[in-house]
Amino acid sequence: MKKNNYRQDIQILRGISVLLVVFYHLRIPGFKNGFVGVDVFFVISGYLMAQLYYPDRKLDFFIRRAKRLLPAYLSTIILTILIGFLTLIPSDFKQLLDQTKASLFLIPNLYFWSQDSYFTGTQFNPLLNLWSLGVEFQFYLIIPVISSIFMKSKKSLLFICIISIISCFAVLTISPKTSFFLLPLRLWEFLVGYLVFKHRRKTTPTNNLPLFYIIITPFLILFFLNLPIDVYGTSIYLGHPGILVTIIVMSTAFILTLNPPRKTRLWNIVFEKFGDYSYSIYLVHFPIIVLWNYQPFLGTKLGIEKINEVPILLLLILVSSVLMFTFIEVPFKKFRYDFKLVPIPFAILIALSTSLESLHKENFSPKEVSISYAFQDRSEYRCGKAFRVFNPTVLVCPINKGIQNTNVLLLGNSHADSIKETFIEVSKEHEVSAYFWVQNNPLMRGGAGIDEVYSEVKKKKISHVFLHYSSTALDILTLTNFLQKLNDEDIFVTILGAVPVWSNSIPYLMWNQDKFIDELDRNYEDYFDELTSIRVRLNEQTQYLDIAALFCNPICRYSNKDYEPYYWDSEHLTLTGSQLIKEPLNEIFDSFFGLVK
Repeated sequence: MKKNNYRQDIQILRGISVLLVVFYHLRIPGFKNGFVGVDVFFVISGYLMAQLYYPDRKLDFFIRRAKRLLPAYLSTIILTILIGFLTLIPSDFKQLLDQTKASLFLIPNLYFWSQDSYFTGTQFNPLLNLWSLGVEFQFYLIIPVISSIFMKSKKSLLFICIISIISCFAVLTISPKTSFFLLPLRLWEFLVGYLVFKHRRKTTPTNNLPLFYIIITPFLILFFLNLPIDVYGTSIYLGHPGILVTIIVMSTAFILTLNPPRKTRLWNIVFEKFGDYSYSIYLVHFPIIVLWNYQPFLGTKLGIEKINEVPILLLLILVSSVLMFTFIEVPFKKFRYDFKLVPIPFAILIALSTSLESLHKENFSPKEVSISYAFQDRSEYRCGKAFRVFNPTVLVCPINKGIQNTNVLLLGNSHADSIKETFIEVSKEHEVSAYFWVQNNPLMRGGAGIDEVYSEVKKKKISHVFLHYSSTALDILTLTNFLQKLNDEDIFVTILGAVPVWSNSIPYLMWNQDKFIDELDRNYEDYFDELTSIRVRLNEQTQYLDIAALFCNPICRYSNKDYEPYYWDSEHLTLTGSQLIKEPLNEIFDSFFGLVK
């Protein structure tokens, strides 16, 4: 029997939203913006928490939330670990265990924020969908504060909502993933739903809504699913969550202001049923898709390769959701248990996630373990997350503070990032102050231009610039003009030539060496250095270090004798690989700055 405050339309919204998310992760055409289903969930959650929370029953609120969410949440984690233990290579299993620890502390969103964007798929993240649960849990913790603020001053809560959305848009222009993952920048979506409930005027159903259901709702869904939302962009209009998402949030809020009567039309009942199962569907669908598509070293693979896989995956998701709902969700909502014991399963899982890594490694040879951990053999990306957030307008970051009155700059794309730690080591040995460009694309399309980089070089009193890019990243004319500008100012330049590249991930090729032995076989003549054409124009203030020659003599090396790869993918060096350039880099520093004893 449905409760008096039950609303079929909210369950329908839930059902539609979870299907949008599932179809997006399956990469089904027409659902490229299906991820906005999570934004709808946040608004609904804010609305329902305003309805369910009573200030004089705080403990009861948290107990009901825990009984509603934690059993299925923990079950999903446990089942994913069990399957992962049997199917994953050591490095990918370690990533799963790291996600597990963060999820058990209810901060999976912070863990994934510390990585790349939600949309990249570089890391192996079978529990990535739990990020939104982390945001939800953190929202629940501050519900008493929100309720207190609302009771004291309704305008204050509206002000907080406005501050949150302004902050969200501001941070979006700097770090889209920060706006995506962190509660303070998503809080406005919850508060919109919360404020809608608190300011509702009608509680009785109204029948005057046929136009809305027949025309407006389908139109809005089709419209938003095909908007040009740029998930990597920094535009407050097209980025996510940006102004387009605001329209989705406000549309959801408008639907929540209505209270249509319950109807027994077939499509209403179908979507309502999906709404009933929405939590279980959301939890299980992502691990199922990722584990189904799993290939070592290839990160988080979503979508489908063959059209006949769609019904199989949908059936797996449906059956798993029904089982989760029937045997976990429903029984534990009704089950009476002592909540003082709740920390026990969390503590057991944390202990297991710490010990299972070593146990899992025993299934693999030392060579396989060395190969698999290449992805972890690298430093924090660029200047680090914290620096970018707290210094949003700064173009370069200090990576070493030396005592000499000399400043150097490492300039380049992701290839420069992969040699950054070795560059820091050498600059420390010579006690030279070193800087690194914050963004990933200086002198490239969409990045800082020649004048902007030159201005920063002068501002930081850089005496020596080190350039390191992939072979085709820089336009030769741009590079030539930039070199000329620096040479005119007596600023020295060292071009660190491009590294050799392979057709596929080196760890992947090494793992399947019997199958891809020919692809691993490379020599110096296989590579054409795009920067070679400028060598004839180099003067005494510009020099060139042929990094490819360091790796290929003439056969190109891709790992050391302990099978530790020099690359974590097909072109980016590991920390181990970047050590190969340390000696020649030291020689360059010696010739310019001398070695400090």
